Amino acid sequence: MNIRTPSIFVALVLSASACSSSSEPSTSNPTNTPDTVDETAAETTFRATVGEPVTGYRSVVDLAVRRSGDSATTYAVEQNGTIRLVEEDGNPGSEVADLSSLTEENGEQGLLGLAFSLDGNTAFVNYTDLDGNTTVDSVAVNADGSFDLASRRTLYTLEQPYRNHNGGDLILSPDGRYLFVFNGDGGSADDPDRFALDPSSELGKIVRIDLEASGDDTATIWASGLRNPWRAYLDPQTDDLWIADVGQNEWEEINVVPFEESEGVSFGWSAFEGTVPFNDDQLDVHQSYTEVSPIHTYPHENNDCSISGGAVYRGTSIPTEGTWYVFSDFCSGNVRALCITEDRSPCGVVSLGTVESSVAVLPDARGELWVVSLS
Repeated sequence: MNIRTPSIFVALVLSASACSSSSEPSTSNPTNTPDTVDETAAETTFRATVGEPVTGYRSVVDLAVRRSGDSATTYAVEQNGTIRLVEEDGNPGSEVADLSSLTEENGEQGLLGLAFSLDGNTAFVNYTDLDGNTTVDSVAVNADGSFDLASRRTLYTLEQPYRNHNGGDLILSPDGRYLFVFNGDGGSADDPDRFALDPSSELGKIVRIDLEASGDDTATIWASGLRNPWRAYLDPQTDDLWIADVGQNEWEEINVVPFEESEGVSFGWSAFEGTVPFNDDQLDVHQSYTEVSPIHTYPHENNDCSISGGAVYRGTSIPTEGTWYVFSDFCSGNVRALCITEDRSPCGVVSLGTVESSVAVLPDARGELWVVSLS
C-alpha cells in the first residue's frame, strides 16, 4: 500500500487528558512468529489517547525540529513544496520556504523530508524533482528561521524508475557529519527489478552523504533491504534507529537497531516481507549481509495495510514507564504504542485511538508527539 495525498491536513496530538490503557482486539501473527506481539499482552503503562485536531495546513507529510542556541522550533513540510513554522499549540505559522517550482505534489511524489544541521544554520530537503527523481538539497537558514533559497545546493540525486516508493526521510548522524537518505526500492510492486538487495543500486537502501567531503563520491550505501522506509527515527536518548517499512500484500514491519550497528545490514526486503519469505531468489543475497529481523510485524487484517511510523515518546506530558514507540496505520487509522525492553525485545502493544488517513507520528520541539493525517 502506498501513501496517498488528498488536499486537507489535520494534525492530532497525543494527550494525557484521557486514559486509553485497554488493548484493542489482537492482530497478532496467526503463524505465531516470535517477532509479532499480541496486543492483549501489553503492559498498560502508556496512558494516552489522540487529542483535538489542528487544521490550516496543506498535505503535511513531515515535521522537523531546528535547534539554534537555546531555542528549538518545529517546521512542517507540505508536499506541494512549501515549508512553514509550527506554533507551540500546533497551529500553522508563517511560511519560510517555497520549493514548489522544483517539485510536484503527485501521489507519492513531492517535497517529502526535512532535516537540520546541528547548529541550525543549514536545512536539508528531500524531494522528487519534476522528472520524478529523488533530489536532496542543502539550503542556508537565516537568523529569523526563513530559508535563503539563493544558497540552495544539490547534494544528491537518484533516478527513480517508477513513481512510487520514493522513501523520503532524512536523518543527521549524532556527530552532524553525515546525512542519511532513506530510499525506497524504486516502486511498482514485488521489487520487480530486485533493486532492494542489489549492492550496485542505491534503491531500497539507506545512503550516507558525507557533508564534509567534496567531489562526486560523497554518497555511499549504508544499509540495504528496504521497500518503502517512509519514516525513520533516531532516538536521541539511546541512538537506536527505528524504521517503519511499508509492506507489500500481507505484512507491515518495524525495525530497530543500534545506530552504530546499522552499517552493512539488510532489513530483508525482498527476500522477506516481514518475517515471511517473499522472493526466493533473494534469500541468499539477504544472507550475505548482516541480517536484521523486524522487532514487530502485523498482518493486513482489520483494515490495516500501510504502516506510518513512528517515534519513541520522549515528551513530559504523559507519564511513562519503559520505552514506547508510537506508530499508526494509514488504512485503518489505528494509532498504537509498541513497548520494548532494555534489550530491545517487544513487550506489548496498546491502542491509543484512531486517526483517519494517518501518514506519520512525529515529535515537535518539546518532544510531544503529533499524528499527521491527510483526512
